[in-house]
Amino acid sequence: MKRYIESLIGAIDAIGEPYAGRPLPIPIIEQTYLDLIRRIKASLMGILAQLNYWPEHGEMKVPISLLFRSCVTDVLLLLYLKSLEEHEPTFENELHVLDTLYVKFVKGLLDADQLTTTEDAKQEAFKKLYADAAYLIEEVSPLLKFKNNKALRHGSDEELLKKGGKTLSSSLTTESQFAYLSKLPEFSSLSSLYWLYKHFSQHEHYSHAGSVVIHLPQWFECLQWYKALYGCFRAVQLTSSKIGATDLLLDDLTINMGHIYSRLIEHQEDMDADSKQE
Repeated sequence: MKRYIESLIGAIDAIGEPYAGRPLPIPIIEQTYLDLIRRIKASLMGILAQLNYWPEHGEMKVPISLLFRSCVTDVLLLLYLKSLEEHEPTFENELHVLDTLYVKFVKGLLDADQLTTTEDAKQEAFKKLYADAAYLIEEVSPLLKFKNNKALRHGSDEELLKKGGKTLSSSLTTESQFAYLSKLPEFSSLSSLYWLYKHFSQHEHYSHAGSVVIHLPQWFECLQWYKALYGCFRAVQLTSSKIGATDLLLDDLTINMGHIYSRLIEHQEDMDADSKQE
């Protein structure tokens, strides 16, 4: 697993290298893909470091699984946006829906006096925030009102969204991304990554009944990691051609994906054989 992770980290570095000295702005689709694969790389680096303590310290499967959860979240979003790539306004509008959540978060910090120490500084920060986020805001006075999803998706391709069962007013969550992808033949097999996301989430949210998850066999958790890692490879492969990956690099990604897939198939065959013996 370490070797596969190192390989994918190296591939992401190679994909991003041509952009290092490139003048801004970078086209929005390319910039988004770069941002998301770098996020995946960051999570993989954390996993790589923690694998040094596993399986000797079995509890390490908890933080490792949480990092794989972050990977899967980014992979699902990457695939969702990839499905909209053919119509850039639709792609960009989905980013606006996500931007609204962030701006509301920053507003909450300002309201709670977490970012400023004086009232003047606070009002100045609000002024800048509202100016930078003007494309998301319908009204500032007398009350702040953000545009709803339908307004944010003005200019989106409704027929493209309908392919996955989405409307202009639909929410944009990990769950809704999964539902959308599951309806598209080219992505439906990878939409199952959502169930890995749900599994990994059990390591974050405690419940007495769910504490059984911590006692699952190490091999079982490792199997879920391999499935998630396959999804990471596939998502990077699908989007990297848009951001200039070479044919050689794409071939390398494909070869590693094939090796991981073979491991998963062999494991499934072993489990099937064991169940027949029982």
